[in-house]
Amino acid sequence: MIASLLLFSGAAMATTITNVEGTYSFAGFDWMSNGTAVITDYTPAVGDDFSITFFASALSITKPDGSAYTGTQIGHDYEYTIVATMYETVTFCVDAACTGAGFYVTGGTFDIYYDTNVNANMKTGAGFTDGELLISGVLGAQPGGAFGIGSPSGSAVLNAKVLYTNSNYINPDLDTSWATTTLQFGSSQTAWTAPEGIPGVGGAAEALPEGAFGMQADANQTFTAVPEPGTLVLLGLGLTGLAVISRRRK
Repeated sequence: MIASLLLFSGAAMATTITNVEGTYSFAGFDWMSNGTAVITDYTPAVGDDFSITFFASALSITKPDGSAYTGTQIGHDYEYTIVATMYETVTFCVDAACTGAGFYVTGGTFDIYYDTNVNANMKTGAGFTDGELLISGVLGAQPGGAFGIGSPSGSAVLNAKVLYTNSNYINPDLDTSWATTTLQFGSSQTAWTAPEGIPGVGGAAEALPEGAFGMQADANQTFTAVPEPGTLVLLGLGLTGLAVISRRRK
């Protein structure tokens, strides 16, 4: 009985996403590997505060088992885009020239859009913030990974809290998000175009901030849903049953 309650509660927590093609079981997005991170106000020194603007289009929707849906018209009939801003601090340098460094995220935000007009432009930054707002969230303080000039790439796993879910397209509401991210420059860049602008408001583009520079960025992002009240009750019943069995055995 307890097993059946827990199995039922797991089924109740399934998340779906709906677009012009239909409704799918949903775990997250695989963002395209030609995404861009624009770094602003960066100085290679411990204690330096800087910001990163990340933008990309989705390559695919990912299933709960981690695999991607294939054969969909994503990127042709519709698109998902993300714009994220992260604030970071340099926590250490490996040498005086800071050819390798570690970073700490002090905060940030992200917005994901669904658009049936496929117009996102990686070079100019236009077309990323139009369509309908799908998901919004914030990043809390957390380690931001490390980066080395000798090995021209860096990576980090970032977590965020979802504050808004568009229930017209995603059900139930989302709760948290995890993203595995990479940054690449120089010889590590592949099929990437340096940006001439960054996403602005309402699909517009803005000029690159003075002194800013871009890197290739990639990310895989997953989400967890807010537990439904009925699910919490079922889980509670299951845990209560386990406790009763444990006491009886004693």
